[in-house]
Amino acid sequence: MRALTLGNDHPGAAPQAPAGGAIAHGLVCAGRSLRVLSRSPATVVQSVAFPTLLLCVLLAAFGRVIGGSVSEYANRLVPQLVLAGGAFGAMGTGIAVYTDRAGGMVDRLRSLPIARSAYLSGVVVADAARALAAT
Repeated sequence: MRALTLGNDHPGAAPQAPAGGAIAHGLVCAGRSLRVLSRSPATVVQSVAFPTLLLCVLLAAFGRVIGGSVSEYANRLVPQLVLAGGAFGAMGTGIAVYTDRAGGMVDRLRSLPIARSAYLSGVVVADAARALAAT
């Protein structure tokens, strides 16, 4: 069985995405990633509740010991927790990409006439939206 080719001269080539569709395809993939994230309660708890709980615990435990006052320590602690949240988010993105790749989702997307960068850009945009909602 031969694959359908759109404008390719050599047989067996993957279909090409229409020009200018990369952003639209990326947004569709981002929507899919956000739906997958929203259906996982552990991801929601990790991205929203864990940083808040960590901030409260660290302020209660070390607020007066390290910074002299709770507000001085909070001014130093909040940017560190934002960076830690970004690191945890990047790890979650990597795991999501691996899971999709192992499950065959990436192979299915490669057989479609979409931009090759759409999947990865969609996952990154979805993760950025999740991180923005967490902060």
